[in-house]
Amino acid sequence: MAQLEIDDLSNAFFQSWEKLQPFTLDDLERYYQTAPEVFNHYFQQHCQRTPERLGAALERYPEQIATMKRAAELLPSLIEEVYERLSNLMGLEMTIKTRLLVGCFGSNAYVTHDGTLHFALETMPDNPDYLTVLVAHEMAHAFHFEMLGNAGFDFSKMAGDGYTSIYLEGVATVVSELVKPGLSEKVYFSFDETSEAWLTFFKEHFIEVKKAIQHDLKHWKMEEEREWFRLRGGKKYGYNRLGYLLGRVFVKQLIQKTSLKETMIYWARHDLKQEIEDWMDEASSPITSGGA
Repeated sequence: MAQLEIDDLSNAFFQSWEKLQPFTLDDLERYYQTAPEVFNHYFQQHCQRTPERLGAALERYPEQIATMKRAAELLPSLIEEVYERLSNLMGLEMTIKTRLLVGCFGSNAYVTHDGTLHFALETMPDNPDYLTVLVAHEMAHAFHFEMLGNAGFDFSKMAGDGYTSIYLEGVATVVSELVKPGLSEKVYFSFDETSEAWLTFFKEHFIEVKKAIQHDLKHWKMEEEREWFRLRGGKKYGYNRLGYLLGRVFVKQLIQKTSLKETMIYWARHDLKQEIEDWMDEASSPITSGGA
């Protein structure tokens, strides 16, 4: 039976924030000790844990605290709303675990290996529609993993390579559009209105970006993952996470070729790496490749 579970770690932060003013670096460290396993993973994978980084976060919290509290209030109902839409779209009920936390302005949201969705409140958009898109993107990952597992997928194949990222992030981006249609195109990538130049650059340099990623797929390491799929990347062209945009084009093409549900379980039945390689060789523009 479907079940939604929300672990709200933000309450401890807000209570300390209201009680302890000025809120100090020691207070912040004590908050992170309330859930050491969660925050150790956060800092290992999604945000550098340095005194400078924590100090900068302390300076930024006051201007974000109202938005953080609104996000904490809105997220439970939005999570439920997105779940209902995704469940109907995929014809699937499953247990969804989510966690709300306060980080240090690193990743805005991510899914851990156990399928738990994490939302860092200090990075949440101050717009319910954009927040819905972000929830849909992360929850799409959880549904995707569940559907692949149900189809018999061998998760040992899910290596940390570019093929995996292109497919997974492409699916999450496209599904978020289906869950919350009608918004500005850029919102589905940046969850705000600031990325018009980023999207325009990709469309105007599609062939060049595609070839650059195709080259890096042959020797993929964390440096390439960071360049094309992480917030700290973007050194080559000045725009990070261009891999998300390419993934969306690939997945739209795959849906046209098969169907949405077949695309969700494609890796369980086909050679994903070969499919992407063949597509990379053939794709000539965002339009002919399924739309950007």
